[in-house]
Parts: sequence; C-alpha cells; structure tokens
Amino acid sequence: MNKFSKYTYFLNINGLYFIYNLTNGQAIALNSKIYERIKSTASSIDKLNNIHPDLYKNLHNFGFVVDTEIDEEQSLIESFKRLDKNPEYFNIIVNPTLDCNLNCWYCYETHQKGSMMNQPVMDSVKKLIETKISDNKLKQLNVSFFGGEPLLGWNNVIYPLLSYAKTQCENRNITLSTGFTTNGVLLQRPILKKLAELGLEKSSFQISLDGNRQCHDKSRVGIGNKPTYDIIMNNILLALEENFNISLRFNYTPDNIFCFKDVIEDLKSIPLAFRENLRCNFQKIWQSGEKSENLKKNVFNYINELRDNGFNVGSDFIFHRHICYADKENSIVINYNGDLFKCTAREFSNGNRKGVLLNDGTLKWNDKYFKRMNIKYSNPLCLKCKILPICNGGCSTNKLEKKIPTTSCQRRTNML
Repeated sequence: MNKFSKYTYFLNINGLYFIYNLTNGQAIALNSKIYERIKSTASSIDKLNNIHPDLYKNLHNFGFVVDTEIDEEQSLIESFKRLDKNPEYFNIIVNPTLDCNLNCWYCYETHQKGSMMNQPVMDSVKKLIETKISDNKLKQLNVSFFGGEPLLGWNNVIYPLLSYAKTQCENRNITLSTGFTTNGVLLQRPILKKLAELGLEKSSFQISLDGNRQCHDKSRVGIGNKPTYDIIMNNILLALEENFNISLRFNYTPDNIFCFKDVIEDLKSIPLAFRENLRCNFQKIWQSGEKSENLKKNVFNYINELRDNGFNVGSDFIFHRHICYADKENSIVINYNGDLFKCTAREFSNGNRKGVLLNDGTLKWNDKYFKRMNIKYSNPLCLKCKILPICNGGCSTNKLEKKIPTTSCQRRTNML
C-alpha cells in the first residue's frame, strides 16, 4: 500500500498546476485534468495505478508517493543526521583576527585591535587538518575565513594555512576549497594571484554593500573616513575578471532601500560574461527594525530587475533548502586565540565559546556545544510539521538564547 508523502504539495499558481515535494525538491507540471485526477485520488492513491500506471510509477519514483509503512519523520531526521556527520566532508572556518579596517555601525563583533592568530594556534590548526585528512573517508576539506576582516591576516595566517592544507590534500587526493567573508577593501590582485597559484581559483568571496556610493560611504567607514564604495566595486570586478566567485550581499534597511537602484545601475556595467560568477543576495540589517510589506515590495522589484539583466539573486524572505553549517557536526569555527565556536552570526566572546582547540589539534567541546547539538531535533511539533524538510527545526542558537519551549514553533515565535 502507498500514500502521498506528507511533504507533497498540490499547487495552483495563476492557473498553472504543479505537485511539489519538499523532501527532494522534485516538481512536476501538469495540465488541469491530470492535476485534478491525481488530487481526487490523494486519499487512496493506489487507485491511480489502475487508471494511469505510468503516471503512478513516476509519482512513486520521484518521491511524491511513498509506502504507508515508512515513518517519514524519522527517515527525514536520519537523512539530516547523515549530513550532519558526513565523514566525506569537513568545514573549518578560521578567524585570523578580530581586528577590522572598517567600523560599520551594525557590526555585532567586538573588534580587538592588533589581534592575530599566533604560531602555536596555527600549528594546532595544522595538526587538526592533518588529523582530518588522515581519515580515509574524507573527500573534501573546506578551509574558509571570517573575522574581523580576515584579509588583514593574509600574509601571517591565511596564505600559510592554505599552502599547508593544499600540500596535505594533494598528497591524499582530497579536494580543498576555500571562501572568505570580507568587506572587499583589501581584495587585491596579489591575493587573487596567490590563490590561483594554489589551484584555488574557484574561491568565493562574500562581500557586502550598504547601498549606493553615498549611502555606503556613510555606513561603512574606513580609516580616516576614507570612502570605500568605489574600492570595493573595483575589487569585485577584478575578482570576476579572474574567474573567482562573488556573493554580493545587499545590506538593506528602511532608510537605504531606495539606494540600491543606483547599485543595480552600477552592476549593469559588468560584462555579461562575468555575471554568471556573481550572486546577489538581499539581507536586512536586523538592528534596523521589523520587515514590512513595503520593504518586501522594493526588494522583489530589485530582484526582478537584476534577474532581467542576467544576474543570479536571492533574498532573506525565502526558505533555503539546506541545513545550517553551524548545526553540522562536521563544521567548526576556530577563533584567532584557539577558542571553538559553531556560529559566525554571534559575538566571539567567552560566553558564546563552545570549546577550545588543544595543542595536538584535538577539539575539546564544552557543555554548551552538547546542549546545542542535542536540541536540534528535540521539538515534537517540528517533527510533525509539513515544512520540516525546508525548515529543519529552525536555528539552534535561537532555541537556546530565547529558551523557546519544545511545544512552540520557533519561526512563529520569531515573528511575534
């Protein structure tokens, strides 16, 4: 006996008919007659096998229909756990420094002037890398960089670590990848050249803009109030010309939302050949107040304009089909001083620390780490929810900080 998956949805969008499965992202477009026929047999789908066996077979093959004996909630959680612990992949996010060359008003980090990862901590990171790549199951190692402004530590930390990781990965036939969350001011040709020499020419850079030239230069203040908009835009184009990937984040507020019209005009000067390596993303600065329908309308208008001009673009209004890196056991954050964290969206303070990196490269986790990892799938309301495949139970950090009861929906709580 079979049944429709609880994660299968029937969609009628402006007279276009679809069935869509949240678990695997499969979708089928149907004409109205077949759509209604399938929908009419939803409570006894096996009847469809007698009417349209080929269609029935495809529904089963693509996961729209499942065996009645399958516990879909448990199967989904098990798939999440396999991703959490996937031995073929390991992600290390390194903060070379918590110092920064800008002073953005909304930054949640406490900048530590002059801070830089020292040689003993770097040696411990190298030992961790050596331990991970010695595991015969590992196929890909990602070493990315956050901060502070990570490129302040290019010479002292980043290049030495990537050079070491590249050599070790090549010896074991393991793929090495890297990425940077940077303000883009220091992203210059010598850095790009060195990355290319390491075979890391597909590195990605997440860079933010706070509006057009006027808005951005008021918000993202450099040393001596030096303007940064033109510097960043020029460096973005330079990276695109060298075939690197750019994730360009538009930090919007109710006050600067109209400034992005000018940013889009500036982006239109980027040659079409380079646009495929550029992904734009709208993210609201959370300190600027609640979202509104007017904000949404402006964002969606910009999204449509960007897409019409050949740009890839997303926004923070949509669900994302992925498990947060911070909830995965195979992903860690190492601060410049050797402290361990899971999430880069919180201050790197002693109170948020989840453990320490020992001299021999061992990860020593504390009770906060285990509380975080244990809370992920603890909400029975989440397990019964039809959008669990694209929500994953929500942010574990929020669950702990807001002490959200296991009988409440985190997303609904966040909207109240």
